[in-house]
Amino acid sequence: MKIIPLPPEIRLEAGRFILTKDLSISFSAEFETMASDFSDFYHQKTGWKTQKGLFSAVSFLLDFTMRSEQYKLKVTKEAVVLEAADQPGMFYALQTLKQMVRHTSDGWAIESGEINDEPRFAYRGFMLDVARHFFPKNDLLRLIEVMSHHKLNRLHLHLSDDQGWRFESKLFPRLQEIGSKRDGTINAKHVSDGIPVNGYYTQTDLKEIAAFAASKFVEIIPEIDVPGHSMALLAAYPEFSHHEKMEVRKFFGISSEILCLGSAGLEEFLTAILSEFIEVFHPKIIHLGGDEVPHREPRSCAKCKKAIQTRHLKNFSQLQTDLINRLSRFLRNQGVRTMVWNDELDSNLDPGIIVQHWKPFSARKTISQINQGRQAVISNFFPLYLDYPYAMTPLRKTYDFRPVLKGIRHPENIMGIESPLWTEWVSTREKLEFQIFPRMAAVAELAWSDPKTSDFQDFLDRLPILLEYYRSLGLNFSTISNKPLRLCKRIQGTIRWLKDKDCEFLKN
Repeated sequence: MKIIPLPPEIRLEAGRFILTKDLSISFSAEFETMASDFSDFYHQKTGWKTQKGLFSAVSFLLDFTMRSEQYKLKVTKEAVVLEAADQPGMFYALQTLKQMVRHTSDGWAIESGEINDEPRFAYRGFMLDVARHFFPKNDLLRLIEVMSHHKLNRLHLHLSDDQGWRFESKLFPRLQEIGSKRDGTINAKHVSDGIPVNGYYTQTDLKEIAAFAASKFVEIIPEIDVPGHSMALLAAYPEFSHHEKMEVRKFFGISSEILCLGSAGLEEFLTAILSEFIEVFHPKIIHLGGDEVPHREPRSCAKCKKAIQTRHLKNFSQLQTDLINRLSRFLRNQGVRTMVWNDELDSNLDPGIIVQHWKPFSARKTISQINQGRQAVISNFFPLYLDYPYAMTPLRKTYDFRPVLKGIRHPENIMGIESPLWTEWVSTREKLEFQIFPRMAAVAELAWSDPKTSDFQDFLDRLPILLEYYRSLGLNFSTISNKPLRLCKRIQGTIRWLKDKDCEFLKN
């Protein structure tokens, strides 16, 4: 059975179930939506309509003995039976069934067999940076649809950065009026391309996106990145900066301009924005960023120095952690968990905050925190960042990655994985899709399937069924060879040495 992601238990049987013109279906009331989805799929494939019947050929059944997201699928010559304990489980059973439908000499058919399936990780994510370049609402809806077919269930939206603010604030309208626009992008040659970049999501847009995602069992995780990567915010409200005037940044890289953590009213300002996030998304998790924060400006800032002294802290790093902890307490009181990038890891960081590990050569501290009980999402830069070319991150590198990092003694604290795509150099939907597909298929199998069944050649043999799905949607997927970039032995040796040393200077 050519299915992605691969179920841990599959038993093939002789024969096949033929889809007929008078196909009847039955379903438990809880699964009416899934049954309707199947009927639409069946009509699209065959041109026929299903009939509802008590004794039917296709049944959607409730089984309370199963775990959440688990399902069973049994196909014989006479019938197809899908069983699950909850709606997500049945939804994933249906995604598998859709992949199994083939056109044969007998017409549309499904191979006989039995599948017992459930995910390896509860958190199976993809992150899209919509701050560097803006992507319209319909692009996100389309992405969510495809994600859900891959059984991914978290969409992390990076809504703010130096180059753009994309969330409509009713309380602070200058955020979108000023922060959502830049008149061009300065390239590596220090020349502006003169192409305006603008756009933001209205709260109505975002509520629609969140509702559609929920219907596909995808949870939205919104991010406001603080205290670094904040120039778009500061352009709108410079009173929270170290300078009197700011503008939305036109070039990429790490900016030394960050929030002034000694600014009066900063915490109230941020908690008010977070309250709007909560009202719009009703999220379980909000991401606060915390990555790549230069300390040059705070060192000479009297307000930052006073805040450090007033709060009995030692330095700016502790002041930054203190802000994250304060915002996290506010979110926890609203029933929302906090996530940050692993740059933010500090001995004083609230132990309830989830860490997202991404940074090259910085695994030692993350592993230590996981072993001490902190929950983590794994997003290693080299195998999981999809904005890099296929020569650097070929399909096989992603597929062969193992998220239970060496030295982790408590893998139960790994919530799952997330694959980010940053859009500094990704400005169109076509380029976006090219970078994502088919690497999303490898990410999905990494997050869902048992690593004991991992086989890259077998994965490639199963991949055409998803490529056919991509074609049906008109996705601009990549067909590049999976050969990795060949590096000279000296460079390979240097990279191995850096990894072995877990380089401190690269962490900083």
